[in-house]
Amino acid sequence: MFLFTQSWYIVRVLNLEAAVGMVMIGSSIPQIMMLFIGGVIADRMNKTKLMFWSGMTRVILLLLSFYICFLSLQSRYFYLFFMLLFLVYYVGGNRQMKKLCIAFMLLVMLLLMGCASDGEETQIANLEDVNTIYIEQGSHDIIIESEDQPDVEANYGRGVTLEQSGEKITIGVKKSLLPFGPKVNLGDEFKVIIPTDFNGDVVMEGNSGDISSELLANYNLEFTTKSGDVSLVFTEFQSNVKVVSKSGNVDIVIQEDNPNMKLKTKTASGNNTIAFPVSLDEADNGKEIDAVSGEGTFTLDIETKSGDISVKNN
Repeated sequence: MFLFTQSWYIVRVLNLEAAVGMVMIGSSIPQIMMLFIGGVIADRMNKTKLMFWSGMTRVILLLLSFYICFLSLQSRYFYLFFMLLFLVYYVGGNRQMKKLCIAFMLLVMLLLMGCASDGEETQIANLEDVNTIYIEQGSHDIIIESEDQPDVEANYGRGVTLEQSGEKITIGVKKSLLPFGPKVNLGDEFKVIIPTDFNGDVVMEGNSGDISSELLANYNLEFTTKSGDVSLVFTEFQSNVKVVSKSGNVDIVIQEDNPNMKLKTKTASGNNTIAFPVSLDEADNGKEIDAVSGEGTFTLDIETKSGDISVKNN
């Protein structure tokens, strides 16, 4: 039954007919290994503990497989799962232990379903007549990119939502199928790609997820986060940027030699580092700085409570 299900999944769901042989070979490796050492382990270890921990390991691997399935992660995780499953299969367990494991697995599956979603991984929307992009980051790490394309694009493995209301587009992560369950991120990347010619506002609110970007274009940014770190890179600074963070660090890199920028930074207990050629207007014990670069046409406003602030020229 296991071999049939495995082959059916690879052929019918993953559409990887050519990979069936490789999976079979990979599944045989743990079997061969356990033929040599399984008997020795069974003779030297306490039989009750051996059956218990082999059964619990099997339950954990099965729960992991369901979790990966719900999160729609890449197929390589399933190959790894099948190999690990064979490692514990030949250690075995009695019939009562198997029943307990199945009951426990079904119970935890209900909790894990709270981590699953039914959303599309990628959403695209045209920015005609749109002047504000609002991003609900939550606790997910997010990457903001600028690309020469006509539409805004959002991508996340567990599904994203993209709704337009008048002149505003709201982007967020698809909510879980169930309102409970552990909120675990197994490497999914929340990415938003914004057209370089967009000249509106990008507003983001988050909790603990990090915010990063590279080579941002010239649209206004307003980021608010609680404990996530913020790392932004600008080729040219020609927009108004405001970043507010409670405990997260803020790192800004501007690759322009002499930007027209008015800089305002304020932190309660964090460090304030300005490695940038600016004309200093005011400093309060290094915690609050007002400075000007060039004509001061645009504004960079950063405020934290305990997070460090760094503004530098690369």
